Amino acid sequence: MVHVSILLAATVLALTLTLTASESAFANDGQVVTVRGTVTVNGKALRRTTRIKSGDTIETGPRSSVRLMMADSSVIDLRAHTQFAVENFTYEKKQPSKARSFFNLLRGTFRIVSGAISKLGPGRLRVTAGTATIGIRGSFQEISFGGVGVQVLSAAGTATISVPGHPPVSVGSGSVGNLDI
Repeated sequence: MVHVSILLAATVLALTLTLTASESAFANDGQVVTVRGTVTVNGKALRRTTRIKSGDTIETGPRSSVRLMMADSSVIDLRAHTQFAVENFTYEKKQPSKARSFFNLLRGTFRIVSGAISKLGPGRLRVTAGTATIGIRGSFQEISFGGVGVQVLSAAGTATISVPGHPPVSVGSGSVGNLDI
């Protein structure tokens, strides 16, 4: 666990420094940091120079992955066989009241080290997976969705999984929450 924490801290620091050096390049979006294997955005091949914006759907193939850096310093890792949509991402440092980070995990697994938006208050960072909605208040979450259930691993911070007709499931730091949907 200590090794993972050190690696995670080093990754966040390196990516934050990258963002600080090129903040003007982001506007209201994100960019690709690394790509491995077959990855598409809106059906077209994704490259390191690809900008990510609201409305984009990213898909990873077998043995493929991609790391994204969003404008608020969030780091998102998509694993193999994942389909992930950026529903609404808006962030401008000078207008924090408009900040939103809404994603849709259609299938697969992703990890997020949340940035500035999650610190602005509840409801600003939200992930849907099927009929489940996951509210994230914390810094490091892994979310998996396979069509019939959602799993949230919270390494740091908290998450709440909500599904209509079911009581919410809270996932605290260092724990895993599962919900069949």
